Amino acid sequence: MKKMFPYVIGCLCGISLTVIIFIAFRFVGTSVKQSSATPPLKTEQAVESESVTPLQQKVEPKQWVTVVEMNGNSNKNSDTFALTGAKCRLIYKVSGEMSVWVIYVVKEGHIIEQEGGSPDVMISMPSSDSADSTFLMKGAGNYYLDVNSANANWAVKIEEYR
Repeated sequence: MKKMFPYVIGCLCGISLTVIIFIAFRFVGTSVKQSSATPPLKTEQAVESESVTPLQQKVEPKQWVTVVEMNGNSNKNSDTFALTGAKCRLIYKVSGEMSVWVIYVVKEGHIIEQEGGSPDVMISMPSSDSADSTFLMKGAGNYYLDVNSANANWAVKIEEYR
């Protein structure tokens, strides 16, 4: 029995050591699995490189762009033109004594003579030259100008802020 004692102690120590190692690996394996589920932290350089795209477009500042322009000394309609719904203005100049000048900005398909409408600008008997502008509250769509004039020379243009 004395000879078996070191053998039994050795076996018990070996089994204990095996259980401890098994538990340690089990614990470490669990914590490794949990940490692998979370993404690694990004370095500052990695974050900067992600925010820069190779095909970034240069943003141009907005400016007033002429959409349609016409002039005359009698009644006229323009061809249709498109508005995007952005800020829009009508700029005009009228001259002539004892004259009347009316302009409509009309939605395509609408006919003023048949359906009526309110003028966007109306001037009667301007002093020598009348030049001014007004903002238009028009949504996106296709429009045309309907200008009615008697004894007046006129010029008009529509600009959109793009």
